[in-house]
Amino acid sequence: MGTGKAMRKHLTKASSEMSRLALDAISATDRADVASATIRAGMAVEFALRATVATASPALLFIPRGMSDTTATAMVQAVRATRVDHAWLREQTSTDFINIRRIAAALIPELRPLLGDIERVANRRDAVTHMYVVEPEALRHTLISLARVVAVVLPRLKTSEERFWGGDRVAYVRQLTDEGAGELRARVADKIREAQVRFATMIEGLDPLAREHLISALETQGGRFMPPGPLQIFREPCPACSHLAEVLVKTEDDVHDVNALDFGDWSDGAPSTVFIPQHPLSVQVQCPVCGVRLSYAELVEVDARSADLERFELQPRPGRIEEYDRMLWSFEPDPEIDRP
Repeated sequence: MGTGKAMRKHLTKASSEMSRLALDAISATDRADVASATIRAGMAVEFALRATVATASPALLFIPRGMSDTTATAMVQAVRATRVDHAWLREQTSTDFINIRRIAAALIPELRPLLGDIERVANRRDAVTHMYVVEPEALRHTLISLARVVAVVLPRLKTSEERFWGGDRVAYVRQLTDEGAGELRARVADKIREAQVRFATMIEGLDPLAREHLISALETQGGRFMPPGPLQIFREPCPACSHLAEVLVKTEDDVHDVNALDFGDWSDGAPSTVFIPQHPLSVQVQCPVCGVRLSYAELVEVDARSADLERFELQPRPGRIEEYDRMLWSFEPDPEIDRP
């Protein structure tokens, strides 16, 4: 039986090689060189996240888009491998990158504020490979995003900055990471200042009673924007104007024991609703009064406590009983694998 380290080592090395080549081209101006560096940065981020996922289970790298007869074989082979067989690897269907991002963020919560960075790097890589859209002015920001992601995942990959980047690049990489954090803080400060000016202009000339009525109406009305997917809304003081803002917590189902789920809406002795526990994925703020909107990454810069996902008491999601039936099937033991 393999140790489970082979896939992690293979992908970490791949990410390291692509990261070094991309970083060394940071000053490139030739379109072909910029395109190559952008593609390599995208590859480096993807390999780093796939290596992260492999630390939990190499089998997660081969979740099929549609179930096939080869699924179990691929997962067993991935777990058992003590080295990476390239001939075998070429024949496999790998997990979509969007799912890799989600799994990696579940393993390392600190990646959640960086999901926007990861998406931008992936999109720029795809724009080059699909339509040769080359953006020299975006290369530095792409490499800053790469450096930020790598800094978060390296401890999980059990490797050092020196080994990953090469000793002569470490100081420069740290400089890039600090530069990215500084740009983010400046952007957040600009957003808050703009919202404060907007709020001051809105209430200018209003008497206290009219001002109170307007603010109350806006707070009650709420924001116009709602991100897709399941979320829960909390109310907290806005970081810009101090009035009640909406705190939008994005969630996903968190079921570990299907037998522990609660039911509701009973009829004729049978339930029609199942309450599904939720797990927080990210948080963002939008204020209906001053109009400020802060992403998860931006909120971290304003107040780390505000971005702490563990502080939210999430309510279970009411689901249809058909969802419970599907869960039962997914938790059902496989007689071919779980036989005594």
